[in-house]
Order: sequence, then C-alpha cells, then structure tokens
Amino acid sequence: MKKLILVAMIILLVGTVFAFSMSQGLSGKIVMPSNRVNIYSPENGAIYQERRIPFNITTLYPSEKLSYIYEDGNRETEKILCRKDCTEYGFERIRNKYFRDGFYNITFKSKDEKGFFEKNVWFFVDSKEPIIRKTEPRRGFANGNFFLDFDEANPVNISIFFQGKNETITSKTLNLSNCDLNRYYECNFFVNLTEFNGKEINYWFRVEDISGKVGISKINKVSVDITPPKINNVSLSIDKRRVEFIINISEENFKEVKIKDGNEIRTQETTLCRKLENGICEVKRSFRYGNHELKITAFDEAGNSKSVVYNFTIP
Repeated sequence: MKKLILVAMIILLVGTVFAFSMSQGLSGKIVMPSNRVNIYSPENGAIYQERRIPFNITTLYPSEKLSYIYEDGNRETEKILCRKDCTEYGFERIRNKYFRDGFYNITFKSKDEKGFFEKNVWFFVDSKEPIIRKTEPRRGFANGNFFLDFDEANPVNISIFFQGKNETITSKTLNLSNCDLNRYYECNFFVNLTEFNGKEINYWFRVEDISGKVGISKINKVSVDITPPKINNVSLSIDKRRVEFIINISEENFKEVKIKDGNEIRTQETTLCRKLENGICEVKRSFRYGNHELKITAFDEAGNSKSVVYNFTIP
C-alpha cells in the first residue's frame, strides 16, 4: 500500500512539472521567476559582435508598460517594448533591437500592480573587424623598427609574426602604449631581430579587438640588417675655406653620409655623399671662418647609423 502511495505521488509531481513547463511557452526555457522582471538578454556585461541584440524579458506581474531608456547622443531616449497586460518580450518569439557600435548602459522600466520597477544592464557592441591601413617597412630592409597604422575603436592585442626560410613562424606581443590615437591608431614598435640578422624574412601584423574580431595585414618580405655602418677613418684637408673630406666606411648596404655643424646657429643636416668608391666617400665643401664641430653620420638602407664628431678651424 505504501508503495502505491509513493508511485502516485511521483506521478503527480511529474505531471505538475510538465504542466508548468508547457505553460512557459515553446522557447525551450523553463522560467523560475526570481524577480518581478527577469532580463535574460541583453546580458549584463556582455560583448556583442553584432548590432542586432536579442531582447528576452519576462515579468512576474502583468505590466502596464515595459520599456527601456538609454542615452542617444546627448539626450535620453525611451523605447516602449509593450503595453497592457505585458508579461514577456522576446520570450515566446525572437525579438531583436538594433544598436550602433559602442558602450551602452540601459535602464529597463516596468509598471505593474506592485508599483514601479527599474533595472540597469550594460553591454558593449563591437561589430567591425580591425582594418590595418599601413605597415612599414613594406620592402627592402628592416632593422627592428616597425610602423603600424590601423582603424579600430577597441583594440586589446597587437602581435607581429616572423617567418624565415626554414618556414618556422615566431610571434611577439606588442605594447598598445606605443600607439597614438589621432583619427586612426599610429604605432611605432622596436623588435629585436638579432636572430634574423643578415637573413630574409616575411612579417605581418595581427590586431584583435574587444569582441575577439581579428585584422591581419599583408605579408611583407624584407632583409634584416641590424649592424650599423663602420666609419674606419676620417681625413680632412683644409684649403682656405675649402675642406676636402676623405671618409673610409665599411657597409654592404650603404645609403648616405650626412653632416651637421654644431657651431652654426641655424644648422641643418646636409648630405655629403650618396655612394662610395671602394669604400671611400670623397667630397669637398666650403665653410665659414672660425671653429666648427662637425657631426658626421653614415647611414645604411635599413636605417642603421654611426656618427663621429670632428673638430676643425677655418683660420
């Protein structure tokens, strides 16, 4: 007899649960209301990759008006979801609301037989992939200095990837503090390329935003040169105001030699020579009378440089 009573109680309990489930609609969710207003979506603190945000809300008591308020520009905007005996919005069938990219802190409001109810929900919308606009160097040589220009409102991670002839790919995470935001992000990075010195590599950038979307740059092929030119000797011959320079330089990827006079009030760096003859830069220049403190700098194609200071006097 006791067993029959137990079986009957189990059957009654299962029937009650089934009836309650059916009463909640066909959405697949069993709602156990813990509040006067239950907000299943948008989720508090969520980051959405799409601008169409699903709304799914239920009320414990029939609401005269269910709405939400958010800031649209410099003014508050109220959107009414439903009126009169409103017990759900987006629960029985899918309901979406459109939001532009950005941060939102919205307030849901309901008026029912118990009075007024308010609840805040904040979320973030980021629907656009990062766009990489420019990278440098694009070709030629690299010495570890890289430039990146990209368009993205909410970047969280920047990485650079390298691939040598052995097909092995290595990567380094870069610091966002090296980027300045004007209209777009402009970044200057230095990466130690010692392991690739004298070799040809492919490199590319990867930018990730707050929602997990990724932008990848084009692949650039460059030759790595981190070794500065070597100035072996500097010889000067002075004839009145005319000075003849004979500078011995060791550099496979030579670009130019520039000079800057530290004793001139309005001094500018000027080019002395752009090619070497058997490792020699030989050229003549005229100078004012008096003392001169000349900074001589040799550059290579990768942007490496080496400087020496030479003092002389035009009597």
